[in-house]
Formats: sequence, C-alpha cells, structure tokens
Amino acid sequence: MCYGEIVTDALAAPSGVFDYPPADRVRHGPGQVAALPEELSRLGTRRAFVVTGRSLATKTDVVQRVEALLGERHAGTYAGIAQHVPSGGVAEATRQARDVGADVLISVGGGSPVDAAKLVALALAEGWTEPVQFTAHANRGARGDPPRPLLPHIAVGTTLSAAEFTGAAGVTDEQTRFKGGHRHPAMVPIVVILDPELKLATPWALWAASGIKALDHAVERLIVPGRQPFTSALCVEAIRLLLEHLPHSAADQPGALARRGHGQVAAWLSLYGYPNVPTGLSHALGHQIGAFCGVPHGITSCVTLPPVVRHVRRTSPAALAGVARAFGLSPDVTTAPDIGEQIAGRIAALVAQLGLPGRLRDAGVAEDQLEPLLANTVHELQGRGLASEDEIRGLLLVAW
Repeated sequence: MCYGEIVTDALAAPSGVFDYPPADRVRHGPGQVAALPEELSRLGTRRAFVVTGRSLATKTDVVQRVEALLGERHAGTYAGIAQHVPSGGVAEATRQARDVGADVLISVGGGSPVDAAKLVALALAEGWTEPVQFTAHANRGARGDPPRPLLPHIAVGTTLSAAEFTGAAGVTDEQTRFKGGHRHPAMVPIVVILDPELKLATPWALWAASGIKALDHAVERLIVPGRQPFTSALCVEAIRLLLEHLPHSAADQPGALARRGHGQVAAWLSLYGYPNVPTGLSHALGHQIGAFCGVPHGITSCVTLPPVVRHVRRTSPAALAGVARAFGLSPDVTTAPDIGEQIAGRIAALVAQLGLPGRLRDAGVAEDQLEPLLANTVHELQGRGLASEDEIRGLLLVAW
C-alpha cells in the first residue's frame, strides 16, 4: 500500500493512494440497536453468535437486550473475553462459534470484544483451534487471504475505542505477555451500530479513558509519516468534538445521551480509513504497557500521549501543525516554539479533569517493568523508524 503525505509546500500537490474500508453500513443514533434483526435479514444470516466480556454481560442489561433482539436467531454467547484479548479466550470463543454453526458474529462491548470477534472470524476461516495459532504470526502486518471467506461481523460498540472501524485486531500471548496482532481488509466489521443509549451503561472511568484513546487515534494520525488529507480532516473534527463533549458526558449530566452520541461520531472519525494512515509511537507503547502490565488501553493513552507529543516537537515539529490547529492554537511552529508543550499540557489537563491517571506509576506499573516494556515496544516498532531504543527508554522513564 502506498501512504500519502500532506505536503506543506504551497507549490507541491499532495499525492497518495487511499483505500476505502470495506464496511457496508454504519448505523448511529439513539435506538439504532433495534435494527439488528433487519441487518441479519439483509445479510441473509440465521445463526448469530455473540462475543462479549464478562462485566458487560453480568453487570448491565446490554447483552441481554441484544440477545432478545436476535430471538430465535441467537445461536450462543461467549462472555469470557478479557482486556487485551488473551489468546486462550479467543480460541474458546472460536470453538463455541464453530460448534453452534454460527454464520454471523456480533461483538458487543469495547475494543477487546470487537477485536476478539474479528479474530474468531479469521480463525474459523483459517481452521485455527489452538491459542498458539493466534499468536505465532501476530506481527501486526497485513495477512494474505485465508483459505475460506470470513463470517460477517456486526459490531455493537459500547466505548470510544473505535475498533469497529478497522480490519486489525490485537491478541496477547499469555506466556510472554507480548501483544501482537493481525490485519486483513476482510476483518473489518461489515455493519457497525453506534447507539448512545447503550453507552449510558458504560462506567464513567471506562468511557472517559476510551475517549482519551480516541483522542490518541486522532492526534497520532495527524503526526505520523504518511498522513493523508482525507483522514487529517476527519481527525481535526474528531479532536474538536472530543474536547467539546467528552468532559460533559457523564451519564448523570444533562444532555449525556447527545454528548455520548457526539463522542461516538468523534471516535468514528478518529480511526476511519485505517490502515491508510496508521497510529504511531503512543499506541505501540500502549499495546505493550497494556498487555504486559494489565493496564486498560484508554489509561495507556492518558499516560503515553503527552510525552509522545513532546517527542514529536523535538524530532519533527512541522508534524504538529494540524494538531495545533485542532486545539485552537497557532499552527505556525516557527512562531510558537513551545507548541508541543502547549498541546501536551492541554492533553494532560484534560486527563486530570476526567479524573484519570497521568503517570505509569499511578496506573500500577512498577519501575522494574520498564525494561521488559522497552524490549516489547522495540520489537513491535521494528522497521518503522519512529524512535530509537534510547528515545523509547526515555519516553518510558518520563511516563513513569
């Protein structure tokens, strides 16, 4: 794939290649989950298998509502997906989906259930049965076509992770605690349902942290090499919506339903078009901090994004122009040499306003875990040229 680049020279035309994700439909707005039966009929499917997490299934009525909507087409539910998608849980979900003859997968939840359902679809197509098969070649690179078509996947999201909009899925090796991943266009959910009524059941800390994750998507995709005009415009709007609505979207605040709906749109915009423009250093750090130390993904973004912005200011200041514009700051980095500090400071202030931790030590990471995290992050970023080993070590020390 050829990645485009925004060209700042007024005399040079931007150029690149953009591949549209093969998603079929996005339904967004209050009450949209009620369209599930219609979508199953449109897809011609009759054996729906639900993939979700234990908390959502036992502490809310969201999963039960989905199952009731499926009616006689509900073939089964696996509610054992844990954060960071441990390989054993995905292998068990795959076995159960195969045993019931599923012809469509429905993920309900945040990024982990959504990624797990993508992996179940991939595993069924590949014929995988053992956890090691999910991790053996999980190098986050593009995969070749599997021997059979993937089952269709309808994603019903309950956070702002935006995993619904990618054909990539992370998976954690439970022996090494390294988080790898798989990517293929057919792994993109064919239908996405963004219903803010379901999001009101999401606890504030999880909701707010996933909002910072969406902010991380948008900021990183504005600063990585290969950024494109189309996705940059979406990411600027995503940042605007998140800054306006996220701080006031607690379930008990006036207008919470509308604000969570705007947050969903922001998350959609923040990651649409992946992998034409990938995420970067903050996400790589977050993948490994999350899997190795058990830190939720949204919290990792709270910790890693401000130091990464400061790092980019030192290494590639012109890349911050779009981010500065999105934050309402001057995009001219020559007249605002502290622009990286200004942006990082605003992100850190938002994290604190939301009541979320801003340091690794506050998220439960021990200092003696930094060296293994360094090794895992260097391994993930191999060949991407985003930072040297010494620079990554410095980022971890600052974040701690």
